[in-house]
Amino acid sequence: MGNWVQSTQPRNSSTRSDIAVQVDSARRECRERAGHCSLKGCATFGRLFLDMDPMRAAFDEVYVYTMGRPGFILQHVVDTFAVQTANADTKPIGVVFGLVGLYLHVEKRFSGRQVQEAHMKLGRRKREWPHVCLPQDRGGMTIADVLSAPAGAERDRAIGNWCRTVWTAFAGNRQTIIDLLQEYGIA
Repeated sequence: MGNWVQSTQPRNSSTRSDIAVQVDSARRECRERAGHCSLKGCATFGRLFLDMDPMRAAFDEVYVYTMGRPGFILQHVVDTFAVQTANADTKPIGVVFGLVGLYLHVEKRFSGRQVQEAHMKLGRRKREWPHVCLPQDRGGMTIADVLSAPAGAERDRAIGNWCRTVWTAFAGNRQTIIDLLQEYGIA
């Protein structure tokens, strides 16, 4: 499938600077707890922050932003990004769990915490996960569009809109997800 996700908007350098300050603060905390933390090789942060591809960097910025937001919207960000960026090498559990999260949030109005609880219930037993189709069109918004929205209520709404566009793009998998959730007595 290749690198199909492309940003249509320029990066916001001031937002990147803000997140870099947060990452540096977290690195200091890691160093204090573990006694080490270098830019390369840190188990907490993995690869160099500045070497990330733009979509992954945007995801990381939105991830940090959502950590303290009401309703645990972080779960919706994780699920939507996993689904939108999935490819033939992605583990089926990641795509299925992401689609479950999107279905429960978009159609059943589950909070991030409720979606997390559904994921835990699904993960209690090993199984072969159902096959899902990865459409060419993954929705009209990306994580970069979410990041470009001003922080606060407007960005939170952008996250909801992003979830809806990605779920709509994957609508061909709707019945598969409903059947799976019925099997587990969820929703």
